[in-house]
Amino acid sequence: MLHSWLPVDEMMIKKGISMASKCICCCQTETLEHVFFSNPIAEQLWDYYAGLVGIKHTKFTNIRQVLRVWSLSIKNKGHIRQLIPVVLLWVLWEARNKAKQAAEPYCYHRICNRVTTLLIAISKASMNKAEYWTGESFLASQLGISVLVPRAKQMRLLSWVKPQVDQLKLNIDASYKQGRAGYGGIIRNSQGELVFAFGFQGCSASALQAEVDALLGCLRRCVSEGYGKLHIEVDSLQLVNMIQQKSANWTMQSKITQISTLIQASGSTLKHIFRERNMAADWIAKQVWKTKQEKVWLQGTSDGAMQRLMQLESSGLPQLRLG
Repeated sequence: MLHSWLPVDEMMIKKGISMASKCICCCQTETLEHVFFSNPIAEQLWDYYAGLVGIKHTKFTNIRQVLRVWSLSIKNKGHIRQLIPVVLLWVLWEARNKAKQAAEPYCYHRICNRVTTLLIAISKASMNKAEYWTGESFLASQLGISVLVPRAKQMRLLSWVKPQVDQLKLNIDASYKQGRAGYGGIIRNSQGELVFAFGFQGCSASALQAEVDALLGCLRRCVSEGYGKLHIEVDSLQLVNMIQQKSANWTMQSKITQISTLIQASGSTLKHIFRERNMAADWIAKQVWKTKQEKVWLQGTSDGAMQRLMQLESSGLPQLRLG
């Protein structure tokens, strides 16, 4: 259309084809301008959709003018207002061809319904986010389209929770980058005091795989050291779901089964927490990844950085989380 290549009667005559020309809806000669902009039905369609978005209708004569007028005041790319004229042009051309070659009625309501149906389908498929409909709530309501309004971010205050008296809590985390991973685990008592902490390194294929390897490795280490009935916490919800549902892809299924067996055999429990409640285990995993050295801390042997982190978590001082 931009290059006047569409085979309307006017173009065919210019190419030397002898023919009588008549528009499908009136007695005018069929030209590009007439098919898309100036025939009575096209004018009515442009008026209707321009009114829905608050555009004062102008007598359009070419595609560049249409796109320029409909794009005014639009800041975000992909806005619905940029799409409507494209859909209108497409449906007008489609209706013209069906009327000429399939003898289908060329009428306003039929074409208008087709435009609306396409806009609804496109919206449901990929354009129902609020950013595409900024300032067009009236248009959305008229078309019967539900726009997804982004959920307001919630502020939460989160803190590490001590286990109950005579119980132990094991926090586990992994630090992964470029195929290399650091894994960390820390056991604390009901006073928030260190019982046993350790970090080790390995290779994992992905961040999720690293979380799986961390949990399996930490469980094996704790069982070998004689620790059982642990309240285990990890900050990977996907990992917890895989274990609870006993379902994972084939590359991790064997390890997930081993984890489930170890948790059950040791009388332990597994729970998901947010990362703001898992700072100590996260710190251990990152230290191992950074230094490439395994680490072990026994009761009363933690260094300054570890001691400060445990005191911070044990104090119950909350961390802010958005979302």
